[in-house]
Amino acid sequence: MKEYNKKWKNGDTFALRINLLNDKYKEYNNKYLIINKIGINKEGNDIVRIKITKTLNLNCSIDELNKLEYIKVNFFWYEDWDYYIERKNLYKLNNYVNKYNMIFLNVIELANYSKRKTKEFYDKLIYLGNYDLVPPKNEFYPEYLYHIRREFLILDRFQENMINSYEWFNKEKSDTFNEEFSKKQNAIVKGAKILINDYLDKYSKSEDKICKVEGKIKDSLTYVGEVDKK
Repeated sequence: MKEYNKKWKNGDTFALRINLLNDKYKEYNNKYLIINKIGINKEGNDIVRIKITKTLNLNCSIDELNKLEYIKVNFFWYEDWDYYIERKNLYKLNNYVNKYNMIFLNVIELANYSKRKTKEFYDKLIYLGNYDLVPPKNEFYPEYLYHIRREFLILDRFQENMINSYEWFNKEKSDTFNEEFSKKQNAIVKGAKILINDYLDKYSKSEDKICKVEGKIKDSLTYVGEVDKK
């Protein structure tokens, strides 16, 4: 087992046994979350994908791991594309958007909460090995990692959040799976961005005018000073 304070390498894979007291999640108890590191961000936090399984063979092969289902940990509305991708690549989203105008994410950032909480989390992990797992089919991988979901290493919260994501997005129990609702949400996002851009445009123009006025005042003061010297 890797020590909790040691850096993970890309491919390091861990199993976390689900064990929650809340009756809402009792059907998931004794299943496992599989955590596979795939990278690191600028802050030095691990980027991972999460799988879920019913049973676990500690000597499982990479083929068995690849058959497990990835959890869709988050999504964004199509109109929020500029938080995740450059404008020149916007056309690529057509390959990932569903009929509800949602684009799903399978990657999350893990962040320490406190040394005590982090140790509690890592002490429950079972190290399986280092595996280059097959990514989700047709996965959208964001260009801007700083907008992906961040999960703090708090044991109970992490388990509940992953199960909620699985219920909402993999099993499509979220209210967002509604075409009328998705249209409204995308319209709201698009309208808000138009308002923000209009404000920023007007603000930048007003700032430019102020700078020009200040420049004229400075020039006139310089001129007066030169006259006084004479």
